[in-house]
Amino acid sequence: MPTHSYGTINRVDSTTSYGMGTSDSARISAAFPQTPSITANDLKALFQSEVLDGEVKNGFCFDSVNRDYTGAPDIDAVDTGKHNIPSGYVPNPSSPGAGSLNPADQPAPPDGFGQNRTDNWGTGVGSKLQPSQSSAVHSSMSTGDYALGKGPGTTS
Repeated sequence: MPTHSYGTINRVDSTTSYGMGTSDSARISAAFPQTPSITANDLKALFQSEVLDGEVKNGFCFDSVNRDYTGAPDIDAVDTGKHNIPSGYVPNPSSPGAGSLNPADQPAPPDGFGQNRTDNWGTGVGSKLQPSQSSAVHSSMSTGDYALGKGPGTTS
């Protein structure tokens, strides 16, 4: 959890009068009468509901995108025999042969290829997690939980 909050709104809660280096609150209110009064907490709640949570329907290129990551796959459940791949994490490195671009012509992958998974660099809960597991961690995050240099779900 972050210990410092960076200001995104420099709100002046006092009334100001026109003068050198100041604005006139009354004139600004008259010029922009439809401007809502919004607090930093209102802005955080709006960001949570409109950016981090829920489902976007009828968006660009996709019928819907779920920002809560529902339906994330379990890569270990991929049928490697059916797809002629060594695991759900890497493709078959074998060539289909001269003159063919058909993946069905590929020989079986080399023995042991793609069987040992390793962690990637960086912070976070680990790259060996299934998307179905790590998605639950990401989905549970809210505004204020993200910290610079820390992956979602990390405690240190």
